Amino acid sequence: MDLDQFIEKYTDKGIDFDGHFGNQCMDLYRQYVAEVLNYPQSKPVPSAKDVWDTYLPKYFDRVENKPTNIPLKGDIVIWGKEFGKHGHISVFVEGGVRTFKSFDQNSPLKSLSHVQKHNYKGVLGWLRPRKDMSTDIKWLIDYMREKGIDPLNEGAARGQLQVIFDGNEKYKEKQKRIDSLENELAGAKGEAAECETRLSTFEKNRGESQEEVDKLNKQLHQNGGELVRLNNIIVKQETEIEGLRQKRNDTPPVSDNKFARLIRWLLRRKVGD
Repeated sequence: MDLDQFIEKYTDKGIDFDGHFGNQCMDLYRQYVAEVLNYPQSKPVPSAKDVWDTYLPKYFDRVENKPTNIPLKGDIVIWGKEFGKHGHISVFVEGGVRTFKSFDQNSPLKSLSHVQKHNYKGVLGWLRPRKDMSTDIKWLIDYMREKGIDPLNEGAARGQLQVIFDGNEKYKEKQKRIDSLENELAGAKGEAAECETRLSTFEKNRGESQEEVDKLNKQLHQNGGELVRLNNIIVKQETEIEGLRQKRNDTPPVSDNKFARLIRWLLRRKVGD
């Protein structure tokens, strides 16, 4: 929100920023600081004139009222005791070195927010915003409000943001744990894949080994049949041999043979001659 929008929003309306003492000039000042500038509030003071000494130097430059000085649009004009017991405060709109217009409340007394013409009598000076921070961080202010965080209530805003930051830290810790578990899972998957490879190789080798075993069993079966056949031959041959031996043992000795007796008789006759 800029000053023109602020003026349009609050013209002919009362602003009671702190909820105390009704619509005072200080309420308009604080509403402007909060809603347009989005600056922190200066500390509470009993009178408007005291803002001159309690302003926030980090956010404002203090410009003394001199004959040749002219405020800029959006500067905060401050009056001293010459204006009245409590002084006065308003927001500069336009003007020259003699007169100017500002956005006021309670001047005249009990008046609502409106644009008022003044001269510089009793003006101590004005506070000039160091930078239009509202443009830089407006998105953040709007976002906080969208999320239910009141940027104008520092204590509450800090508390709510702390909860968010604490939650973020817990999220980071959980994310680290998740990352660690994912790394462990990746390692386990790698080991599982390696085991699968080894198992596949084993199954392949076992299949090849089983084929070899089956081949050997087949050969053993064939050799067993051959062995039986040979054993039958051996038995048959041994039977034949045993039969031949038996026949040999049944043949009469040579000495009992008629042929042998004839030979012996012929030999004896030859010797006798």
